[in-house]
Amino acid sequence: MSKRSIILLLFSALLIYLVYIMFFQGIVLNNNTREIKVITKSNSDEARVEIKAFNKQEGISSLELEIHKQTAENVVVELRTNEDQIIQAIQLKKGKNEHVLSFDWYTKSCKIKVYPLKDPSDELSIAYRFIGSKFY
Repeated sequence: MSKRSIILLLFSALLIYLVYIMFFQGIVLNNNTREIKVITKSNSDEARVEIKAFNKQEGISSLELEIHKQTAENVVVELRTNEDQIIQAIQLKKGKNEHVLSFDWYTKSCKIKVYPLKDPSDELSIAYRFIGSKFY
């Protein structure tokens, strides 16, 4: 390898490192996953929960969900805005399943409605993370 090639290689590596630090490190490291368990109230066959991005998280562009469930029946998971408008509805088959979903999402919160959950032994947990470009 010539001296010029080595200098060019080092310069390229430094440039890639700086781009990662300035633009991507915050996106990769600061969008942590959190998990909630969905539990129905005794007088209802549905559950509603609200998930939120971190307070200092800005520039939300995506929402990732990982759903783990064990249910006796098919269930529907609805993603809603703060105004209770349905953005996405997913039907999940009965039994034990895991689903990974990713959506374009531009607000810092999401309301989730899950139904029917009639059997007390039904279990549903959702790991989620909002993907944002800024974290202050």
